[in-house]
Amino acid sequence: MATDTDNETWLIDEAGKIVGKKSIEGYESLTSLEKAIYCFWVIDYAIRNSGTLEPMREIHKSSIAELIEFSKNNNCKNLYSMLAITDNEKVFCRDYSETFDKACKDLHNLYEWKKIK
Repeated sequence: MATDTDNETWLIDEAGKIVGKKSIEGYESLTSLEKAIYCFWVIDYAIRNSGTLEPMREIHKSSIAELIEFSKNNNCKNLYSMLAITDNEKVFCRDYSETFDKACKDLHNLYEWKKIK
């Protein structure tokens, strides 16, 4: 089973590729999964670097809304559960590290599944 560090590394690596694609081809060129990974990375970056969602609001303010929609449409139950408490930013940020691994694994599993398809 992947550890939090494995998922964190995967998220950073994949987001790096996606940011590169986004900078060349634009956000709309990204697949829905790439957009979801990008949004999750933006949230992760914000919380790990500031302990708040403020940097997310500056980088890509619709990250949470887009990720909630994606998680509902793609059966990402852990990710959806994690995002369900974003209305209470203090609690969301406090509990983030405890819920990160399972939420990230939802995206990571989808990514791996689509890769082999």
